[in-house]
Amino acid sequence: MALIGDSHTYYDDFEDQVAAINRMDSIDFVIHMGDLTLSGINREFQWYGRIIDNLSLPVITLIGNHDCLSNGELVYREMFGPFNFSLVYNNCQLVFFDDNIWERNVKDPDFQWLHNELQNGKGVSHQLVFAHIHPWDGQFSVGNTYLYNQIMESNNVTASIHGHAHKFSYDKRFGKIPYLITGDSTDREVVVLEVQKDTILVNRKTF
Repeated sequence: MALIGDSHTYYDDFEDQVAAINRMDSIDFVIHMGDLTLSGINREFQWYGRIIDNLSLPVITLIGNHDCLSNGELVYREMFGPFNFSLVYNNCQLVFFDDNIWERNVKDPDFQWLHNELQNGKGVSHQLVFAHIHPWDGQFSVGNTYLYNQIMESNNVTASIHGHAHKFSYDKRFGKIPYLITGDSTDREVVVLEVQKDTILVNRKTF
């Protein structure tokens, strides 16, 4: 799978990013890690849609904090569907989790849903969680940071994957679970995640 995110208003770079993915081999689908827009307004979603329509592969999106501004939540839901959802592909559970906080009047994300979804997905080879905001960001309280990581560890999640920071990183921040963060479109790269039977491989493809 190919991972991109935080395209915001970087439309020229985003168009090049889509074209670069179309030239890649062995990519099953693309995941956009959120912040499709800058201000959550309808025309920004339409601009995103016109560019992503050029992609030759299926694309899955999750909602970013900028997408929650203005009437963005209404537009996003109409275009893409629910904010929290999961699916199983090739014996791998992919869990998409809405963890935006400040734009929700500092309302906590639905951590119980996340834990339950991971519990219900036991028996697959890998469980991957995708959420726009990494749990050590300023939007998270200390307690929520601890709780999120505990959910990852107690379910032995293969990796927790995020956008938001506009800078690539990949490490075991809290000691056990790998945390992967994608950059934005101006980084001129695509993160490719290869899921193997016993591990995952992370590669950065520049264009």
